[in-house]
Amino acid sequence: MTAEEFNECLKRTVIDESDAIKDHTQLGNDPFRWEITARSLFAASQALKSERERVQSTLKPRPAPEIITTLWIDVMLTAFGIECLIKSIWILQGHQLARDGKYVGIPNKEKEKPHDLVKMCDTAGIPLNQREVDALRRMSDIGKSVGRYPIGKSAVTQLRYWSSKDGDNLIEKFVARLKAQIRKMRYPNDSRNR
Repeated sequence: MTAEEFNECLKRTVIDESDAIKDHTQLGNDPFRWEITARSLFAASQALKSERERVQSTLKPRPAPEIITTLWIDVMLTAFGIECLIKSIWILQGHQLARDGKYVGIPNKEKEKPHDLVKMCDTAGIPLNQREVDALRRMSDIGKSVGRYPIGKSAVTQLRYWSSKDGDNLIEKFVARLKAQIRKMRYPNDSRNR
């Protein structure tokens, strides 16, 4: 293949900017894409948790393998999945998350607090009880700090505790409620929604 032929092939494989903007806007406003991403994040979280628990059940005294230090990452992935479900609901309500090739997100008065699950639920009109508020605040803090970095953006980022009863019970029920809400919004006349 000559250099000219290669360049011609390259031109045909590179998406032009207007097509990229159109694709970005279309995909960013597709609630099903947000659901798919949420399912992938939940699956990754569950796989990590299962492996961590398997290793912990057979753990001998020191040195412990690094997999047992992944609780925060597991919680972070779950938080990211919840965020994707909230964004799916936001789109199904008639809003946009992408416009003109740019991510616009869910409006947040406090721009310095992205990924705040409680604020996102409030903006999207998703009701929360006090236990859900508490758990989602802790998940947001973990997702913005020790889930991915050794520290938060500032010393005031509160690192709160996390226990399996939060994830195994409360959050699973909350995720099921979000999924049910999406199903009702997507298929309002489906008899299974009653």
